[in-house]
Amino acid sequence: MLWEAVRRLRMRRVILPVLVVLVLIGVGCQKKEKKDKLKTSITPKGGTFFPGTQVDVKISANRQNVTVYYRIAGGSWASGDAPVSFQVTGNEGDSIDVNWYAEQKDPNTGDVVAMDASEQKPHTVTFYFRDKAPTVTISPRSGNYSQRMTITISASDDDGSGTLTLEYQTSKDGQNWSSTTTVTGTQNVSATVDWTDGYGFHVRARATDSKQQSTPSPTDWVQNDYYLKFDFLSMCQDLLSLINQERQNQGISPLQWYSAMADACQEHAEQSYVGNTDGMPTTPGADGKILWDDGSGTPYRFDRKQHKMSIFGTGFRDPDLYSVQKVVEYLKQWGQNIWSKLMDPQYQYFGAGCYFDPKGSNKNWYWVILLGYK
Repeated sequence: MLWEAVRRLRMRRVILPVLVVLVLIGVGCQKKEKKDKLKTSITPKGGTFFPGTQVDVKISANRQNVTVYYRIAGGSWASGDAPVSFQVTGNEGDSIDVNWYAEQKDPNTGDVVAMDASEQKPHTVTFYFRDKAPTVTISPRSGNYSQRMTITISASDDDGSGTLTLEYQTSKDGQNWSSTTTVTGTQNVSATVDWTDGYGFHVRARATDSKQQSTPSPTDWVQNDYYLKFDFLSMCQDLLSLINQERQNQGISPLQWYSAMADACQEHAEQSYVGNTDGMPTTPGADGKILWDDGSGTPYRFDRKQHKMSIFGTGFRDPDLYSVQKVVEYLKQWGQNIWSKLMDPQYQYFGAGCYFDPKGSNKNWYWVILLGYK
């Protein structure tokens, strides 16, 4: 009797954990079944197509043994086992609706065990049949760039309506345009142009398909505008490097960059450009300020007394002063007095500013220089 009791106890210890595991597995399966509900999907999900195109449509389900019911343009319902495939087509201006729903039935009883949508509330996508106008793209996009580049002009006619014509023109100023260049093809055509000189470059284009549909219109253009972007601070510091090289050649100590003077010069160069003045230190810029306090009571940018500085300054303008090499040549040829100051051993500090706007009507480059010693 004692051994029989022990045997039964051991059996219970084995059977109970197994039952628990089986129950948990059953619960997990039920939960998974509830989460994995019947779903269908359609490809393509509607869209716009060229008139007469035979669009291949497919409706799929995430389960086996699923019946899909579908209709086209409000017609009679058709059905088939998922996945089902069919075609949709239309004429110019047609909008074709495709409706569908799905059912899964118990193979033994024939009862519906799962549904996705219903005949009363089906899923719907729409296929539009339109002869679209071609598209035009000019890249890169409009903007300011640190260097000139090659620009790509392209046109596409995805509906494949026959010959595609791309027209484009270029300009340096956005007003005087080149003669029209024409490129023809079928669905995709492209061309490239090089921006090789000038501060600005402008490209405009349009495309026309065989049905005379034009983008943006037969009389208008898609246009991109490109301008050079200048690093004025780097240019001024490069100028200092050239000046110091000349000083070194003459056995003179190099000038040191003085940020406060440079900031004042940069501001004066910009305001002189905007005001279209001569750029001289004592000539007020567009904001009414001069470069330093000259005792006249006019607002100024650099305070000599605060910095305890003895200074010399100058400003000049010219359309050709677009590089530091040009500035050095200009000073040596036309500004001998300024150049002699730049080579003067008593001056210790240097600040400069320059400005030019390739979009502006003022075509002059402005340069402002300050020298100082303590």
